Amino acid sequence: MSGFIKEFLENILGYSMIFVCAAMCYMPVRDKLKISLKKLIGLLIPSLLLFVLAGSVLSAYLDLPQNLVVVPASVIFLLVYRKTLDADFFECLFVFMYAASLSCYPYHCSLYIDAMKNPVGSYENAPLSSELIHFLLLLAVAVIFFFRRNRIGEFLDNLKQIPMKRLIWTVPCFFTAVLILVIPMDYDTIYTRRLIYIYPIFVTVCLTLECLIVYLFRQIAMEIINNEKLERENQVLEFQSKRYDSLRDHIEQTARIRHDFRQQLRTISSFAESGKYDELKKYLAEYSESIAGTKWNSFCLNSAVDAIVGYYYSIALRGGIKTDWRIDLPKKLPLPESVFCGMLGNLMENAINACETLADGEKIIHLSVRMPSSSMLAVVIENSFNGKLMTDKKGNILSVKHKRSGIGLRSVETVTEKYHGQMRIEHDDKTFSVSVLLNL
Repeated sequence: MSGFIKEFLENILGYSMIFVCAAMCYMPVRDKLKISLKKLIGLLIPSLLLFVLAGSVLSAYLDLPQNLVVVPASVIFLLVYRKTLDADFFECLFVFMYAASLSCYPYHCSLYIDAMKNPVGSYENAPLSSELIHFLLLLAVAVIFFFRRNRIGEFLDNLKQIPMKRLIWTVPCFFTAVLILVIPMDYDTIYTRRLIYIYPIFVTVCLTLECLIVYLFRQIAMEIINNEKLERENQVLEFQSKRYDSLRDHIEQTARIRHDFRQQLRTISSFAESGKYDELKKYLAEYSESIAGTKWNSFCLNSAVDAIVGYYYSIALRGGIKTDWRIDLPKKLPLPESVFCGMLGNLMENAINACETLADGEKIIHLSVRMPSSSMLAVVIENSFNGKLMTDKKGNILSVKHKRSGIGLRSVETVTEKYHGQMRIEHDDKTFSVSVLLNL
């Protein structure tokens, strides 16, 4: 019985490291929690404590290695982890496996140190001092991971917009599998053929390669995102340039009208003095009609949004689309202009494309953009369409023009997720509407 109690107490320290690994899993994704941090801790601590006690009893009673209990249980941990986060499955899988792989390196270090002191031992009979070294090294890794959590969180946000998010999890998964497979069953095996020298080099190379591959993926993701951001900014600049040309034409027309206005006053005065009121009315009507084309539409105070809205407004006019646009935004937005203009441009372009399939007189777009509060931005766009909505097998709405998944709506959804907002799509036989609420 005393031997059982001794093994039970030794196993408790080994299983308790699950608390550190759980903390590492949640560090980069704290802002994606579905529940409050306080409630999460209240649920995790008793659940993990129960696992530690049950695992310690199982390992001591059946003489099972801890890995044979932890590895199968990790599948359940992953499913629970996914349920507690408002994140994509592949994001959760990457963070979970990355934390798991990083926790393997301290374990190998503690085994190597123990093997140097006890060449005839084995990982199953590692002393309490080895478990303590493992625990301290794992804490050191967790501290480093804590200071790198923001970069990993930023990497996850970038992954949403690129296809590699379905592949990146394989990197830590591969290294985790390798590190589990190379655990020496008996220490005397690593003393043959100078493996005692190769073993630490191999573990170090694995750590270096894993960090390097993840770093390269992160750089690729940042490069793709920066290129997309630059493209959006260039698009906004192009819209602003076209808006500037329209404004310049408007100013030139207004200047000509002011210059000619004195001559018009003389003609008007002449008609009035001679009592030719019918001719005066006709002349005023013609004059009013001649300056009708000088009307300038300014939609909001923000120049970038005004430019992109003005651009699509001119397209709508040329396409015979009726517009009812109400935009109430300040001069400076609480989020990057390129991001918001890209999202708004996608929504307006989709609405115009949908209207192009309709007959004249049936085309109409309602647009409302406002800030209900200083930390919220709402966009509602509703357009008429032919009632034929194409979707793929997963229910994703297909593009009207390209017959494939609409990139515009996916981009809007990405921005909505980034700013922890909500996106709602509604439609009937005649109208299609998208509502977006961003929390800034």
